[in-house]
Amino acid sequence: MKLFSALSTSTGKSIAALALAILILSPSLLHATSITYDLTLTDPTNSAYSGTGVVTLNVIPTLTYTNYSADVTALSFTVDGQTFNLTDAGASLSAFEFSQLSPTANIWDITFTDQVGTSPERLSLHSTSGYTFYYDNLSASTNGTFGAATIDPSATPEPSSLFLLGTGILGGAGVLRRRLGQQRS
Repeated sequence: MKLFSALSTSTGKSIAALALAILILSPSLLHATSITYDLTLTDPTNSAYSGTGVVTLNVIPTLTYTNYSADVTALSFTVDGQTFNLTDAGASLSAFEFSQLSPTANIWDITFTDQVGTSPERLSLHSTSGYTFYYDNLSASTNGTFGAATIDPSATPEPSSLFLLGTGILGGAGVLRRRLGQQRS
């Protein structure tokens, strides 16, 4: 009963409305939607030029053969001890497309180029699952294929955390009302 009387003041009503809005809107608005893929680069002729990579998108893809390069938030590969990263100066990503999304995702095209080192080692990924790794100061190259595996997005705690925050605000409104009522008496 005291909680309801605490909520009858204009301050209490404002706090209750804020808490209710947080409780209702938090699950749908703040659920994380990014997804990460582990990438494997395979050179069938020389395993030294095989490698691994990781790509993260800020959306969960829903369409095949659609360029998601603007949604890529992180991209890196390691080949022959060299790390190629989307954040490197001069690195470029112009295409990132899927040919299949379920039951597992298949990447159709990653068009990515990066160069590292003083004697430039360069990695180029091109359409239909192929890559070229240039080494020995760009005088030699090797080719391979790449594949992807989805890393399941972990459950995010935002909705339950905000539920806890909302109930805390409601509790705080009750305590505030009680203290204000005791000061008036």
